[in-house]
Amino acid sequence: MDSAKDLLTQEVFYKKRNNQKFANSRNRIRYNNLKARGKRSAKAPVDRRLDTNRNILKRILGDNKETVVSKDFLLGAGFLFQYFSYQQQVNGLTFAGIYEFGITRTSDNKYKIIKLND
Repeated sequence: MDSAKDLLTQEVFYKKRNNQKFANSRNRIRYNNLKARGKRSAKAPVDRRLDTNRNILKRILGDNKETVVSKDFLLGAGFLFQYFSYQQQVNGLTFAGIYEFGITRTSDNKYKIIKLND
């Protein structure tokens, strides 16, 4: 039997299978949960801001498919212009995408908000 070092606890154990990396399933689960928690916590600040922006756009649009609002209105609602998840071209305009919503500047102080996915 081969011996190996557990990835979580660094304890030496004897492998029961050729591809075994952990001494027991509890260590394997804890290792993967810690790894996933690290990924989630690294993305959390940006995800919170994206979610805030999404909620603001959802509240502004309501049941409409598109609307035009002022920059001051968006800033007053707490919208953060530097956070979006992708860009998409629609009818020759480039929209900054925040989940299922898009926002683009139409004039000096006006922004068009549309629902991209139906």
